[in-house]
Amino acid sequence: MKDSDIETVLSQRTTRRIDKKLTYTKRNLILANMATFLKHVSLLALVVLCYGQIVAATIDLETRIANLERLALAVESAVASHAHQLSRLNPRVHHLQDGVGQETEKVRRVAEPIVGFDARLPHRIVHLGDQQDIHFWNVETNNGSAYNPTNGRFTCPQNGLYQFATTIPSKLNGTVDCEMVMDNVQVGRLRANHDGFDQASQVLVLECRTEQQVWVRHTSGANDDAILSSTQRQMASFSGHLIALL
Repeated sequence: MKDSDIETVLSQRTTRRIDKKLTYTKRNLILANMATFLKHVSLLALVVLCYGQIVAATIDLETRIANLERLALAVESAVASHAHQLSRLNPRVHHLQDGVGQETEKVRRVAEPIVGFDARLPHRIVHLGDQQDIHFWNVETNNGSAYNPTNGRFTCPQNGLYQFATTIPSKLNGTVDCEMVMDNVQVGRLRANHDGFDQASQVLVLECRTEQQVWVRHTSGANDDAILSSTQRQMASFSGHLIALL
């Protein structure tokens, strides 16, 4: 083989080696560029994903704020509506309260009835007999109708604490002895016997049971001078009232 042929062969081999190296280098460059491109694409995708999440979060936050605002408006409207309804109900409530107060007063009156009387003697009585009942038949007040002017007796309508009072005047220089009794038992005694005109009074607080009777009478075997009274003056009196139920 000639030297020229050998050189040609060597040259061709060298060229092929260089081409292979260039091809390998180009391939590595292409791979490197692709890797860089993929990195950029991944980064861009990540940025886009994060941006999308931020936008979605922003939209969700705005939606929540809008929902809260609508809820606040609904609550405000409901409060205003209820306030209006309450303002309309106030007169009705006051009316019902007044009605309850009136019914309570009625119940109280039934539970604690008003009982009281005031009776006067419109004329004088002379020569009283032993234990003669005194009939104060001129009735000024008789709430509860517990006092009977026909027999001069008060009949307790309910168990309770009662107050009774009586005043007995005597004639000029006379003497009169009387007593207050409950069911024929003396609970108080009074005498009018000073010189000139005199009168005696007695005030008692008694615990009485239902149907017990209280009245005033002349004392047995005592002075029997006249009880001084008249239509105009009516100085002799007998009264009583319920203090509290027991």
